[in-house]
Amino acid sequence: MPIADWRENGGSTNREEDGTFTGERTFVALADGPGVRELDVELSEDCPRRGDAHPTEEDARCTSVIVRRRTPGNRLFDVTCTYSNRFDQPEEKNPLDRRARIQMRTQIFEIPSRVDRRGRRVETTAGEPFDEYTVRVAGRVIAIQKNLSTWPEWAMSYGVAINSDVVRIRGRTFLPRTLRMGAIDIGDEDFENQVRFFRLAFELEFNPLTWITPKWNRGYYQLLRGFEREVNGERRFVPEQFDAEGNLIPPPDLPGIRPARRLEPILIDGDRPAEPQWLDADGRWLPDPEPEDVLALEFADYDELPFNRLPLT
Repeated sequence: MPIADWRENGGSTNREEDGTFTGERTFVALADGPGVRELDVELSEDCPRRGDAHPTEEDARCTSVIVRRRTPGNRLFDVTCTYSNRFDQPEEKNPLDRRARIQMRTQIFEIPSRVDRRGRRVETTAGEPFDEYTVRVAGRVIAIQKNLSTWPEWAMSYGVAINSDVVRIRGRTFLPRTLRMGAIDIGDEDFENQVRFFRLAFELEFNPLTWITPKWNRGYYQLLRGFEREVNGERRFVPEQFDAEGNLIPPPDLPGIRPARRLEPILIDGDRPAEPQWLDADGRWLPDPEPEDVLALEFADYDELPFNRLPLT
């Protein structure tokens, strides 16, 4: 037996409105020695044969089997089996007319989160959020390969990008900010049936939550608002004042008064705090915040680009 271990690790299915079915199943094979070839893997008893039925779609049959060794000398092989229920449609002779090849596999991502897997806020019994809490989510990696007529230099602009739009791939819908571009591979110039083309391959990483990382609104400084007035030829800052009911006391109606802001360190009993302090939406210190007062800020970790412009069909 040339195969020591054989496992199915992914796949995809799609059925159009007219009943046309297309699908893929992917496997990983571990050879029992270094001398095993791609052909040996394809002829092993574990590998589906052309014409074999799909395990869940009775009208679909295996139409092709592709075996690739991961790296030279590696004992691991990736196997892709495609299925269809249309056998009177041979593969397009023009490589530019062929549909995109799409494979999908699961992958666990560990990402920062403000809630746990049950949707509960991640905080102490006093309502204080935990720092750097992460949650494990079952995501997907969607591998796409498409033949293009010109060198796709534009693809490199997606190197650090997430989707800004709603994307549909093989009947599945992905909301904005849930797809992140992974590896991008552009093949060398190729020819088939006297047609010149370039093969573009890329991966989209799907996070069912979001790829935007929230940051708690905490710090050691606060932004004070007030006004400046001239005293003995010098400009002096006077912070805002509030009455007993919390209403802002307007500044005095004096010449030379102008609004001002100043960044000041937070002091507790005259000393700087050892831990960052909570701030409100205006940058003011919140000595005793309620849970609903706690803010999480979002920053542009990635470029947000339209993924519907990618060759997904």
